[in-house]
Amino acid sequence: MDERRIDVAPAAIAKVIAAIALVWLWLHLWQLVMILLIAIVVAIGLDPIVGWLQRRFGTRSAKACPRGHGIRSFAAAPQSRR
Repeated sequence: MDERRIDVAPAAIAKVIAAIALVWLWLHLWQLVMILLIAIVVAIGLDPIVGWLQRRFGTRSAKACPRGHGIRSFAAAPQSRR
């Protein structure tokens, strides 16, 4: 009988293990990656509209501050008793 010997380089074994690990990671994380990609596309797509709205109506925080102070002062005002 012939004795057959198979030599496999350690680098090849490491590459196979790395490929298996990457496939495992992708199978567990693909949904998160897709959500992030969709969020990035939506954010880039909405950026011109948001910029136009901010130039036309001002920033949201600048408009919300006076309203916030008014609501807080109204809530803190003493209530009249009958």
